[in-house]
Amino acid sequence: MRKDFQLKDAFKRLIASRDMFSIDDEGIGSDVFSHSAFQSELKKALRAVEIVECRPGTYYSTNWIRREFGITRETLLDYRKAVLKVMPHDEPFNIASLRNRGFYHPVDILCEESGFGTTPLESILSTGTGSSRLATCSMAEVKLFSKTEKRFTANTVIDWIVARERAVELEDLIDIFEEEFDVHLSKPFLRESFKRCALTYKMALETVFVSNDAYLQYRDEYL
Repeated sequence: MRKDFQLKDAFKRLIASRDMFSIDDEGIGSDVFSHSAFQSELKKALRAVEIVECRPGTYYSTNWIRREFGITRETLLDYRKAVLKVMPHDEPFNIASLRNRGFYHPVDILCEESGFGTTPLESILSTGTGSSRLATCSMAEVKLFSKTEKRFTANTVIDWIVARERAVELEDLIDIFEEEFDVHLSKPFLRESFKRCALTYKMALETVFVSNDAYLQYRDEYL
């Protein structure tokens, strides 16, 4: 038990001592990075926003971020709070859709001036706990989030959009994902996804309906 405590304490001090680190750094390496005690301390530091993943697998301290960009840890924490405040329950979103709805926060400078892309913002949103926890999933290597206690997957996002539209052609659904979420999907991917969703897909029409009743209504009106 004492050895485990000493190891965790050593990893905690290692993480706190560096402005930036990654798996390739001298003194860390894959053996340290994959160690359960190191991963535990890494996750604690991320949840506390003492560090931020600014590039995939590369972490920067909030002290470095403050020095380089004038953004404090409190401002980083406020980003998460501001997103939680503005987003409705159960609605899928990501950084692109937040911007499309006009959401802006001082932390956005990390994307605009650093060259880090959206990774720092996704890192902050991904690591909340308790009331600040967001569900996450990925589509075409793009992270999406939702303020929900329900299961949240790529299929959940498809279900939500089709429910909003009631009926949507495949080409239009692809356009919706690109325009709202900057997610680029293919027709074969969507067709396979429909099999796992609570939707009605009619291949002859290349249209997906929120339910069979919605399809029957469409058929009676237009076919």
